[in-house]
Amino acid sequence: MKNILPFVRMDEEDECQIVRSLRGEVINDFVYSFKDGDNEVTGLSIAGIENVCRQAAKIGEFFRVIGMPVVYDSGDYIEVIVKVGRFTINRDGKEVELDSAIGAKREYKFTRLPSGKIVADPFYFEKAVSKAERNGKRKLLPEKLINKLIKEYKKKGKVKQLKAKNSKVKSVAC
Repeated sequence: MKNILPFVRMDEEDECQIVRSLRGEVINDFVYSFKDGDNEVTGLSIAGIENVCRQAAKIGEFFRVIGMPVVYDSGDYIEVIVKVGRFTINRDGKEVELDSAIGAKREYKFTRLPSGKIVADPFYFEKAVSKAERNGKRKLLPEKLINKLIKEYKKKGKVKQLKAKNSKVKSVAC
């Protein structure tokens, strides 16, 4: 079975990007890398996925959520499901849907501080919706553009190296 720790760490970093963007910060960490034993796991951050979407717009494709997200409240967490579409404009100036995908994410409403205290996460809803959108868009993104961005950022030395941490202790502060 594949080690999921790199993906958990990337998800935690995306949470911080979501909160930082809600605070009005500009996010420039588009690519993450995590050393998993002898393997290096590299992937796009949530900001990286949005950047690839902007790059795709330059070649005539754009992405958006279709309809309203579906939200299930299970008490301690919510589950969000979104449908994301990939579109283009035809010669007549009409929008044409090329394909679509479903993105989903479960997000807990509470978090454990380093002190051990459990507190409400004031951003759980925004995190869940943003991550569900991220997951849907990621399914539709052209691999060629993703690989191009990752290669470009590696070459420039702009890949954020993530380190392991105790994932059971999360902080709402980023």
